[in-house]
Amino acid sequence: MKRSLIILPLLVACASAPDKTQQANTKPQIASANPYSVESKSIPVGAIPAATLHDSQRNKDLELSIEYPTHEGPYPVVIFSPGYGSSRSDYVGLSAFWASHGYVVIKPSHADAGALRDTMRERVEEQRTERRGRNRRPEPQQQPPQAYRPEPAEQWTSQTPADWRNRVADVELIIDSIPKLIEQYPEIKERVDANRIGVGGHSYGAFTALLIGGVRTSNGTIFTDPRVKAIEAMSPPGPSSDHGLDNDSFATLHVPTLFLTGSRDFGATETEDVTWRRHSFALSPAGDKWFVSIAGAGRSSFTGRMTEPIFAPQPGTAPYPTNRPPVGGVYPQQPMPSQRGPVPLRDVGYTNTVRTISLAFWDAYLKSDNAGREYLNKLRERGDLEVATK
Repeated sequence: MKRSLIILPLLVACASAPDKTQQANTKPQIASANPYSVESKSIPVGAIPAATLHDSQRNKDLELSIEYPTHEGPYPVVIFSPGYGSSRSDYVGLSAFWASHGYVVIKPSHADAGALRDTMRERVEEQRTERRGRNRRPEPQQQPPQAYRPEPAEQWTSQTPADWRNRVADVELIIDSIPKLIEQYPEIKERVDANRIGVGGHSYGAFTALLIGGVRTSNGTIFTDPRVKAIEAMSPPGPSSDHGLDNDSFATLHVPTLFLTGSRDFGATETEDVTWRRHSFALSPAGDKWFVSIAGAGRSSFTGRMTEPIFAPQPGTAPYPTNRPPVGGVYPQQPMPSQRGPVPLRDVGYTNTVRTISLAFWDAYLKSDNAGREYLNKLRERGDLEVATK
């Protein structure tokens, strides 16, 4: 099992040297005047990139990663379910950000992890071919509208109710096994608060999170886990027979929930757009429900995969060191965007917006932090967001 201490220097804001009183306090003051700004204080993050849990009932091993604040806790636990084809090694820009602000973040590799490797290689090659074709064209020409091309990771209609149950069972296995993880990894012993658990997810992972939060499938199955105190659903699905969801499915979702999407957050078909995703919020019962749509944001805004300038690995490298350094070793600092080629500022802005809104929601509902609630309430003042609550 691999473990490493990851120091994320680009997350830590520059500050003046602390006095002796501050140095004696092992619990840093995370919040600044605006705890959700890019310059806000953060905690160095440690990681256990390759842990394994065995489920005797299903006779399977579940691989997962754990990111945690290196300072004394305890901290709430966030279990994040990746999208279709993604794994514990993805979404590092999001999970490490949460960990740096006081959360123990656990990401499993579900059974579908890696299912899209060949498809994504083909898509990248197609894009390269298209760019080469444009470069050879002597003058810009008016092009006919391109046919809608769905994102491969949104096409998880091949997944069956048995697959849905297995994803939920993965999350429940993690919750059940928190004492075992603490025993296996003493570095998180004083940092885990198992009484404050949130579950988040993206796309298929959002579906997984909603199921464990109480959403009922069209055949009447409910997977509610009362230990889960809050849900974040990024790119949430609306009613769809392919996903086993109808208009009544969301009526049993009583846990506080953030539905987060964007105006360009398209699904497997042209009809699966932001309006379709909004139905998951509209059809859920009132009580601590938040819907936020970010103008211009698309699927990659929630993954950080294509637009992440801080945490994304360089091409051909793993998100974490393959050969872990000794305990206390330092994770290599990532190159700045200018060293890796241009990164569109608007894409970085979308990613940062996702981070700060999601962090404020966790703070409000897992830490009962008034600053989180105040930040969420002020979102209505922003012109780039559509916000609804009930």
